[in-house]
Amino acid sequence: QKHAGAASLAKRYPFATDFCDHFETPRQAYADVAPALDALVAKSRAETRIYDPYYCDGAVKRHLRELGFTNAKNDNLDFYASKAYRDP
Repeated sequence: QKHAGAASLAKRYPFATDFCDHFETPRQAYADVAPALDALVAKSRAETRIYDPYYCDGAVKRHLRELGFTNAKNDNLDFYASKAYRDP
């Protein structure tokens, strides 16, 4: 049985979606891992490249940008149909 929000979700994406796959990670979670990224990456936050293949509503770029990670890639596409998935 489909969730009531599935129909409206289908209108927002150019590919098939599953309602249960569209829950954003909260900003606080990114704030919690930011110090670990700082310790692991020998670049500034602005220079650190982050790729998140799961778009949801695109909040990941906003959250990361607010924390200084301005070089994030998070596009509204079906990751599993992309070249990045087929040929990493």
